[in-house]
Amino acid sequence: MKKKLFLVDGMAMAYRAHFAFINSRLRNSEGIMTGPVYGFANQLERLLEEHKPSHIAVAWDTHAPTFRHEKDPQYKANRPPQPEDLRTGIPLIKEMIEYYGIQNIEKDGFEADDLIGTIVNRAQIEHVDAYMVTPDKDFMQLVKDHILMLKPDNQNGGMILIDREGVLDYFQVYPEQVVDVLAIIGDASDNIPGVPGIGKKGAPKVIEEFGTLENAIENAASIKAKRVREGLMNFSEQALHAKEMVTIHTDVEDVPDWHHFDWHGSDDEKLGLFFQRMEFRTLTRKYLGEDAGVGTGSSRGIDSKIVSNSRSVEGARGGGQQSLFGDSGGGGLNVNEGSGGKSGGGKS
Repeated sequence: MKKKLFLVDGMAMAYRAHFAFINSRLRNSEGIMTGPVYGFANQLERLLEEHKPSHIAVAWDTHAPTFRHEKDPQYKANRPPQPEDLRTGIPLIKEMIEYYGIQNIEKDGFEADDLIGTIVNRAQIEHVDAYMVTPDKDFMQLVKDHILMLKPDNQNGGMILIDREGVLDYFQVYPEQVVDVLAIIGDASDNIPGVPGIGKKGAPKVIEEFGTLENAIENAASIKAKRVREGLMNFSEQALHAKEMVTIHTDVEDVPDWHHFDWHGSDDEKLGLFFQRMEFRTLTRKYLGEDAGVGTGSSRGIDSKIVSNSRSVEGARGGGQQSLFGDSGGGGLNVNEGSGGKSGGGKS
C-alpha cells in the first residue's frame, strides 16, 4: 500500500475550530466550552475517513519563545491573548488526538511550521506523498512534487488540494519564490513589516521580473515605478529581515523521521468515553455503540449533523486547486505516543 503522510498544523486548525463555533457557546455538563474540541474532532474525522493516512501527526507551537522571537522581539507582539475556550480546549484536543492513536509533536524554540517543514522535506527525499493540513498560506513555500497542502475552503466548504500550479494561481509565483513575495508583502498578523507601497499584486510582479528579493534590491535604482523603486531602496533591510522571518526551516534537529508516525487506528473505547464526557452524541455512539448515553449540557446532540466549516474564518481561495471533499515539553522534541491499538477509525 502506498504510504501517505499527513501533518496537521494543530494550532491553526484549533483556532479555525474556535472561530467556527465562536457564537455557539457550547458547554458540557461540567461547564467546559466544547466548541473548539468538537470542531477539531469534526475536521479530524473527515480527514481520516476521506484520506486514510498510513502516517499522521499533529504539530503544535509551544509557549516558549522561538528563534524568530530571538531575532525580533516584536514578532507576534501584536497578538491578542489566547481565547479562554482555547486555553481549556487545546489540552483536551491533544488528549483526544492521543485516543485517535495519533501523535502530538512540539519542540521549544521552533514553531509547528518548522517541524512540519523538516518532516515533509525528509519524506520528499524518499518520494513519499506528504500532505500539510493547514489554512496558513506560508506553507505554500514548501510545496513540491511530493509535498502538497490541504487548505480549508472557507467559501465552499471542505478542503482544497494545493500543488505547485495551485501555488502559482494563489501567489502568481511558484513555491521557490513564495518567501520573496511574502517578504515584500509582510505579514501583519505576525507583526512582520514588508515593503510599504508594494502589495499583493505588485510583489509577484517584482519577483517575476528580478527572480529574487536580493536581486530586486540590487537593481532597485533601475525600476521606473517610483513607489516600488523607493520602497525597495528605503526598506531593503526590513525586507531582507522579513524574508528571514517568513522562511520555514526544514532542518530542525532531533525531529523524528516520518516513519515514526505510522497510524494503526484509534482506541475506540477511550475515544468514545472522551466524546461521552464532551457530550457529543453521534461521535459517542460511533465509538461506544448505539446504546451509549450522553449528558445534558448544551453540547448534547450537537453532532447529530456534522458541521463542516465556517465562513467567518479568514481565508482566500486560489485558482487551480482541486476540491477534495464537500464541505509542552523541555528543550527536546515532545512526542506524545498515541494510545492507538484498536481498529482503524472506530466503528462503522
